[in-house]
Amino acid sequence: MFEWIGKYVTRREAGRFVRFGITGALNTAVDFGLFYVLAHVLGVNVYLSQFLSYSAATVNSYIINKRWTFRQKDPYTEAEFARFVAVNVASLSASLLCLRVLHGSLRLQKMVAKLLTACVTVPINYLGSRFWVFERGKEAESRR
Repeated sequence: MFEWIGKYVTRREAGRFVRFGITGALNTAVDFGLFYVLAHVLGVNVYLSQFLSYSAATVNSYIINKRWTFRQKDPYTEAEFARFVAVNVASLSASLLCLRVLHGSLRLQKMVAKLLTACVTVPINYLGSRFWVFERGKEAESRR
């Protein structure tokens, strides 16, 4: 029943997930730091702050995840970038919806809402990146 777990839970996969986590922590610092400056220091609208901070972290994420997390050496492609953008648009949409519910409707404090929102977006990003965006790298790695 759980044979598929052994296929994905390997040392190599664990290392990839750890690298993804480290990269994610850096991206989260970029996202939260910029969000804080925009929303709290500069008084920018919370949704525009979310869009801008998330976008900056997305660029950082793509560069680091391609080369370090998923260890791809092949050139950047339009198709790969389009998939990456699609995953991140889905994640951004989920984050804006979560913020709308948590901050807008439930009136949670901005940073608490932001933290809870990250619990939704991290799995979306990992699964999308791992199994769709960088799929070619996975196939190349399995041939080694």
